[in-house]
Amino acid sequence: MINPYSFKIGDTSKFTPYVSKGIVKQLRTKTVFKFKSFADTALQGCEQLKYDESMQFADFEKMGNGQLSHVVFEALDKFRQSKPEGPRPWNLEDAMEILEIAKPIADRYELKSAEWKEDSVEKKFILLFAFQAQGVFNPLAAFFGGYVA
Repeated sequence: MINPYSFKIGDTSKFTPYVSKGIVKQLRTKTVFKFKSFADTALQGCEQLKYDESMQFADFEKMGNGQLSHVVFEALDKFRQSKPEGPRPWNLEDAMEILEIAKPIADRYELKSAEWKEDSVEKKFILLFAFQAQGVFNPLAAFFGGYVA
């Protein structure tokens, strides 16, 4: 069995017997990844994607956030089509607009936006995303500049 702590040599019949202190070099082989298009994945319903092997979850503690992340990024894209400057940082008006854009998108993913309560996790996630979708790094840059100097 090959794992991170073992390896396979192959046919060694034409080599001399092993004595000691050999050198091993790791060979990295090319791996070809094939991805589906945005239309084939994000624009289909949950029934078509539920058992798709190429869809993997990165965070097993927050598995629902994967779909919600797709929803908010798509909502942000639609928001930027109407306002190219993007949502203002920590602006409730822009965040609420993104939330309204996200609701029909969430329904397409069968996330049932009509059942979201006022303090639901989904609403908090979308609003926090919208608040921080665009930010100002000047204070952070000034801090690190002073620290490095």
